[in-house]
Amino acid sequence: MFGAPVMPRKITLKRTGNVVRCESQTDRQHFTKMGDDIGVIAARLAELPYRQVLIQTPGRDLHIMRSARKPERFTVKERPPSRLDWSDPAGDRTKQHPLLPERDAALLHALDLATADGVIRAPMADKFRQLNHLITIALTLDALTVRSRPLTIIDAGCGKAYLSLALYHVLKGLGLDVHLLGIDSNPAVIDHCRTVASGLGFVNARFDVGRLEDLAAGPCDILIALHACDTATDAALMAGLKSSAGAMLVAPCCHHYVQTQLHRDRVPEGARLLLDDGITRERLGDLLTDTMRRDILQAFGYQAHLEEFISLEHTMKNVLLKAERRSGTFDVRQYDKVLATAELWGARPKLLELTAVR
Repeated sequence: MFGAPVMPRKITLKRTGNVVRCESQTDRQHFTKMGDDIGVIAARLAELPYRQVLIQTPGRDLHIMRSARKPERFTVKERPPSRLDWSDPAGDRTKQHPLLPERDAALLHALDLATADGVIRAPMADKFRQLNHLITIALTLDALTVRSRPLTIIDAGCGKAYLSLALYHVLKGLGLDVHLLGIDSNPAVIDHCRTVASGLGFVNARFDVGRLEDLAAGPCDILIALHACDTATDAALMAGLKSSAGAMLVAPCCHHYVQTQLHRDRVPEGARLLLDDGITRERLGDLLTDTMRRDILQAFGYQAHLEEFISLEHTMKNVLLKAERRSGTFDVRQYDKVLATAELWGARPKLLELTAVR
C-alpha cells in the first residue's frame, strides 16, 4: 500500500474532502498514494510498530505514544493546535508557520519586523525566522495543555520582548487566556514594551523594571530568557526554579563566569589542549556551563535538554535549553553528578551556587 520496500520512518495522512492521500517517507525516498479509504489506512497503521502518532486538527493536537516496555499501553496528550493556517488543506504549497506576514501584519509592524502592509523588512528577516522557530518549539510544551486558569508567561530579561509578545499574540489567537510579565533592568526597553503592548491591545501583558534576582516566586507556566548575558541566565533559571515553572525556554548568551575558572592545572590532563586557544577555551566554557545547567534542572525534577535553534547571522549563540517540569522530587544523585562534574573541571556555574543545597 505504501510503495516502500522498507518500513517508512514517517507516514502522513492528509484528507481533502473525500480524497485521502497517504504519504510515506524512508531515509531516501518519498511515496504518495491517493484515494485509499481512511478507515482502511488507519487500521493498517494500527498494526505497525510505531511508537508515536501525532494527529493535527483545527481544534487540537493529539499526541499518542506507545509504551516501550508494554506495547499494548498507550498515553494520549492533548495540546493546542500546532497548525494555525488550514486555508490550504492539502498542505502542499506552503510550509505552515505560527506567524504569517499577511495575517499578523499589525503585530509584526508593531515589533518593527515588517512594514505597515506586512512586508518583512530585510534587516529583520533573520529575526522573523527565528521567532517562528522558537514559537513552534513553544507550541510543543505540555504547559499549554487546556487549563482552568490563565496561562502565565514570564519573560526574564525581556529586552524588547519580541518572542514573548509574539507568543502572547499566537496563544491568544488559539483561544488561550494568557497573562504575560516581562522583567528588565533597563527602563527604556520597558517603556518601549509597554507602548507596543498597549498599542496592540494586549491588556494582560505587563512590563516592570526590576532585577531577576528580586523576582518574587509566583505562578509561572512558561519562563522565557533569551540571550540573558552570562550569570543573568543563571538568575533567570533560578527564578524559574523558585516559581516551579511548568516549562523554561532559555537561550544562554556569554559564559564568562565559567570560562574564567578554567585553568590548566584544574582541568583533566587530556583536555588541557582545549585551553591553548581562545576560541576553544570559549567553546569549552560554553559547553560545560550549559550542560551543568541542564543537569541541575534535571535534579530538580525537569526533563531538560539542549537543542539548536535558528541563530542570527552575527552570533554563534544558537543553543536553546528547553526544560519541562515532570516531578516535584529532588534527585540527590543527579545533583551529586553535577557536583562531581564541577570538581572534575574545577569550574562551577553560578546556578550551582544559587541552588546550594549542600
